[in-house]
Amino acid sequence: MLTNFFKITLRTFLKSPVFSIINITGLSLGIMAFILILQYVGFERSVNTFHANSNELHRVLFENTNGSVYDYSAPIIGPTIKQNFADVKSYCRVIAQPFVNGICTLKEGEEEKIFQQTNVAYTDDTFFSLFSFPVVAGNVAQLSEPNTTALSVSTAKKYFNDASPLGKTIGFNNEFGNHLYRIVAVYEDFPPNSDLQFELIHSIQTLANPAVIGNSQWASLEGTSSFLTTYILTEKQTDIANLELKMNELKKKLDPQGEEKVLLQPLRYMHLAASLNDKQAHTGNVGFVYLLSGIALLILVIAWFNYINLSTASALTRAKEIGIRKVVGASKAQLIFHFLGESFLLNTISFILALGAVNIFQIFFNDLIGIKLSLTALTQTSVLVTGLLIFIFGALASGAYTAFALSSFQPAQTLKGVFSKSTQGLALRKLLVVFQFSVSVLLIAATLVMNKQLTYMRTENLGMNIDQLMVMTYSRMGVDSTFSKRHESFKNVLAQKSYIEAYSSSANVPANGYNYSTSGITKQNPQPGDEKRGYSILYVDDQFFATYQIALAAGSFFTEEICRSSNGKNSYLILNESAANQLGFSSVEHAVGKIIKWNDTEAEVYGVVNDYHHQSLKEKIEPTVYVPKSAGSFFTARLKTTDYQMAIQDLQTSFKEFFPGNPFDFFFVDEKFNQQYRSEDQNQRIFISASCLAIFIACLGLFGLATFTVQQRTKEIGLRKVMGASLTQLTTLLSRDFIFLVLLAFVISTPLAAWAMQQWLSQFAYQTDLSIWVFVAAGALVTLIAFLTISLQTLKVATANPVDSLRSE
Repeated sequence: MLTNFFKITLRTFLKSPVFSIINITGLSLGIMAFILILQYVGFERSVNTFHANSNELHRVLFENTNGSVYDYSAPIIGPTIKQNFADVKSYCRVIAQPFVNGICTLKEGEEEKIFQQTNVAYTDDTFFSLFSFPVVAGNVAQLSEPNTTALSVSTAKKYFNDASPLGKTIGFNNEFGNHLYRIVAVYEDFPPNSDLQFELIHSIQTLANPAVIGNSQWASLEGTSSFLTTYILTEKQTDIANLELKMNELKKKLDPQGEEKVLLQPLRYMHLAASLNDKQAHTGNVGFVYLLSGIALLILVIAWFNYINLSTASALTRAKEIGIRKVVGASKAQLIFHFLGESFLLNTISFILALGAVNIFQIFFNDLIGIKLSLTALTQTSVLVTGLLIFIFGALASGAYTAFALSSFQPAQTLKGVFSKSTQGLALRKLLVVFQFSVSVLLIAATLVMNKQLTYMRTENLGMNIDQLMVMTYSRMGVDSTFSKRHESFKNVLAQKSYIEAYSSSANVPANGYNYSTSGITKQNPQPGDEKRGYSILYVDDQFFATYQIALAAGSFFTEEICRSSNGKNSYLILNESAANQLGFSSVEHAVGKIIKWNDTEAEVYGVVNDYHHQSLKEKIEPTVYVPKSAGSFFTARLKTTDYQMAIQDLQTSFKEFFPGNPFDFFFVDEKFNQQYRSEDQNQRIFISASCLAIFIACLGLFGLATFTVQQRTKEIGLRKVMGASLTQLTTLLSRDFIFLVLLAFVISTPLAAWAMQQWLSQFAYQTDLSIWVFVAAGALVTLIAFLTISLQTLKVATANPVDSLRSE
């Protein structure tokens, strides 16, 4: 019986090779896309879940009065929580901001090696007991001692090759100065599905020594400045909601004036939110995961709809076969199982081919999403089981409909040929075609809107000129009594370069962030609550605004004398328009010369500059306060030359002369700005790929349906040609029904696409308009592709000799 099934199935496939190839190709591509995207979903859902204590680990967050949530906390938070709540077993504080990165030096005999080290952290010695990162050598408990450090395996190899690093000493120079650290442990490189990625971990107890932190007293472990992240480990079965309530009660008791709310975020939700409504701070994007999952499912459904369409359309050619089999005794159940078997075999073949296609397109997909994935990403049980259930259900559902539809034919009617004149299944096929092309129009429209928004953000006037701006940065290595003089000497060298139009020094630059944010800045007679308003702070010299070509709205720019004498003190300030408005000044002119309060000090508003986009257009322009300072860690040079290689080499030579031992790091501001739109660019590329794939699969089905329609109307076409019908008339006749369905899909999908893209655009502070022409273009493109697909088949028949078609009939 099984042999007979395979014979009949093989004959069916060979009898209709075009339909078989279309079905297998469409299903293979749909399954391939589903598997690739399932890998990404599996990877994202696995992030941070491998820790043995993942269910009991929580990150301490704070929510301010305007609803913003952040993970910065003060060093005293962890010990205070541990001391007051029995449900908290342990805590770990982690400092992983960029300012703790620096320069590592080690001596081997007379030779001194210098490495620039990123991914650095300061942690408590409990780090490796809370988190499941394997230690391969040494004793991490010694991280309880100051000036100790642990290295990852790859970092140890980079520094010491194959020699053991344990017990050796390295020098490390960062925000806290240049200090020696003893290596006490080596740990495995952190896996890619971890949000924590540290290559070097210093003991946080190093900062307990006031001499270590020097002028950075805000980093005192006894202080109240919020600059680190706190994790806590709770007892099993702890009522987290009740613990949060108790923590907020304690916070209110210790800080009656504070209005922030304490939140406990489970580590398993730190990367992806518990749901789309979860507003806590996250490192991943749950919305993007849902979006990709939906796209994968839609592409797979389009492929299954092709199978249903082509199978039911070709039912006419199998009607007599079914009638004869019923006459000779085949039951309806036997026929159903036979057609289900055909569907299962077709899906199995497609699945095998899809696995091969995954290996071919894996590199392309990895480049698309920026993550190195493979089929091992599907090892997470919940994702694998969900994916298999969706695939099995869809394959059975598509096969079941076909099986029941074909097995329901009446043998007497089919053998008389009555069935050949019926329209059974026609409405369903039209509905499925409309659905397929509705999805295609939606994806293309989304791609066009994304491209429009991306173009808008990259070309919109920023309020400054970022063309040909080169930024050089230096680490704090070598900051001594001669530093200020060397800093000024390097600026003088920049002034003498013929290829430099302007230059400045600042503590940060556009597209790279501010120095910090603060509150407590008000007018002299503030309104209640003004002291709680936030301001971004940036330290700049007297040439900053001129170099970036930021326009002055009122007052004056800082002078060289003010920057040198103030040097970071806030006796004179410059505001942007947003800050002047938030402070309550009636105009920018009115703000100039006024005295404002900054906590316990006073400062004069020296000038007001026009608002400009310091960050990307995804974010609103922040009320910003500029503080005069002559020396900053960022040098910006506006180049007059297009010979960038020459400029870079020449500047590197001068830089090394004044800042020996510091690596020469640089970037161009326009490139830095574009990097801020990397996720949007990634989304656009994914939608382009998904759109092309969806349209291709849908057009495969449309080509098949057109082929079948043409075959059924061969005699009619021959007669019309004999009667004088032109090529254009015949093409229009054969394609108009399909084109109508595509146009109907456009009408249905346009409102849905407009709503979806309006929701997407709402996440941007500054957005392009949602033009109707975007959706018209999407509909026109899909209609054109559909028309060309149909024409491939209709033109072939319409140009054939009518005598041949009439003779064949």
